[in-house]
Amino acid sequence: MPNNACNLYKTCKICGQTKWYKSFEPKGRRKRRSYCKSCKNRKDEIKLPPTQYSYDPSLLNKSDIEVRVKLSSKKRIKYKVSYEQAVLMVEEGVAGIVHETLIHKLYDKQTFRQMILERDNYTCQYCGEYGDTIDHIIPKSKGGISSFKNCICACKRCNTKKGDLSPEEYLYYYEPIAGRGMLQNQQLEQKIHYIQQLLETINEQTICDQYRVIKTSAEQVLQKIEQLELRIKQIKENVEKVCGLEIAP
Repeated sequence: MPNNACNLYKTCKICGQTKWYKSFEPKGRRKRRSYCKSCKNRKDEIKLPPTQYSYDPSLLNKSDIEVRVKLSSKKRIKYKVSYEQAVLMVEEGVAGIVHETLIHKLYDKQTFRQMILERDNYTCQYCGEYGDTIDHIIPKSKGGISSFKNCICACKRCNTKKGDLSPEEYLYYYEPIAGRGMLQNQQLEQKIHYIQQLLETINEQTICDQYRVIKTSAEQVLQKIEQLELRIKQIKENVEKVCGLEIAP
């Protein structure tokens, strides 16, 4: 009688019938498919329970974390990232925690790219022209990751010129053509604010300089008056001494 411990019989997950194990195609490593040969054309009907993800980074072990992702070609790949990078991926919503050393990436590269382009309406966020590439605000070489917060749509021209520069550095050195770029508008506002502060500083300096000139001139005049008064006093004393006269003040 077949039971759960019997290796000669399997129960098909589609038709539910228990059959001889050779009725199931080999899967490799002494394993068999979960559906029988009769249900081969119905394999898409198998419904696996969805994985319950956690998004609390404190659950992760502070070591290298394994990442698994399913590509658009249905192929599954895995690789390892540092604990810090895994925390960023979870916090920014691109991966879910399976257990303390394993996370699943929720989007493959092509799906993620399409979501960013559609979100930004295929508009370069630097110059406002048509864009069909993805740029990392914080470059990967400086620890940036592929997340919704760190990626924006960019045209090929801006993406190529920016390289591993920060947005501020790129806008400062290359100054793209005026457009509707979000980051460029922020840069323009910063420049206007800087100019206003500079004008206020110049006005204050001008007033201070004028005050210093007036103050210096007044001091020089007072000094000359004192010198004249002293000279008049000396002349008066000499006249009184020579002539014996008392001159009224």
